[in-house]
Amino acid sequence: SGVLTAAASAPAIVSTGQWCVVTLTVTNTGSAAVTGILPDLAAGPLLDVQGTVTPAGPQTLNAGAAVPFVWTYSASGAGTPSFTATATGTSLCGAIAGSADAALLVQSRAAVTASLTAGPTPRNTGQPFLVTLDVSNAGQADATGFTVAPFDVAGSGGIGSAAGPWPVIPAILTGGATLSFTWTYTGSPAGTLGFTTTITAADANSAAGVTFGPVASNAVLIQTPAALAAAMQVWSGTVCLGSNLTVTVTVSSPPESSAAGLPAACARSAASPCCAAILRASPVVSAS
Repeated sequence: SGVLTAAASAPAIVSTGQWCVVTLTVTNTGSAAVTGILPDLAAGPLLDVQGTVTPAGPQTLNAGAAVPFVWTYSASGAGTPSFTATATGTSLCGAIAGSADAALLVQSRAAVTASLTAGPTPRNTGQPFLVTLDVSNAGQADATGFTVAPFDVAGSGGIGSAAGPWPVIPAILTGGATLSFTWTYTGSPAGTLGFTTTITAADANSAAGVTFGPVASNAVLIQTPAALAAAMQVWSGTVCLGSNLTVTVTVSSPPESSAAGLPAACARSAASPCCAAILRASPVVSAS
């Protein structure tokens, strides 16, 4: 008489939204043919069947022969769904059946997000500042081929020097991970600088592409360092002994910079008369 044995197989791990193939291989290990073989697959939650089984039944298996039955499913949610595959048929001694169980792990797909910040701001030309990229993978599946595109730098300023990133960007951003990467820059000439990049990767299970961006930073103001200039003016001509006279000092600095430690008027961006003193004339002594 014929004897049906069954073996079920499926991928070990898939991601949500991924289609996967479940195979039931039925073998006639008996000595007689089995006819009218019909396959069936009872899948648990989180799996949605796509299409129909291939090949469709009924099938006939001679002694020692085997046939694979294939279903296509999509994973609708994360978890560990299981299924039972069964094949029934008829042999010399009546109805026979074979079955097999299997399970797979469904992970939420890789989901990369990022933010980009730059600072502190403002900075003088030649002063270092940091550009920081914070990235997260909110999915359970790893993001492989993890790549950060070179920064697109925009603005009226310029890059003086650049170094980084620290740490080195890995090839894989594991599921649930959050990492930070920093670059050190200086700016020259003066102006504004903004940074933009795009993150690309692939879901480790489905190989589906994962992209986030472009993501942009805030603007950093690069300014010319304060360089003070001063001029003194005496507002009286000839004065009498004991009379008052006014001396004014005018201080100026570059329009975009300010200098600390001066009277308030001196911190203005344009030349300002900010330091005045009233002096009393003293005797003039001349040699005869």
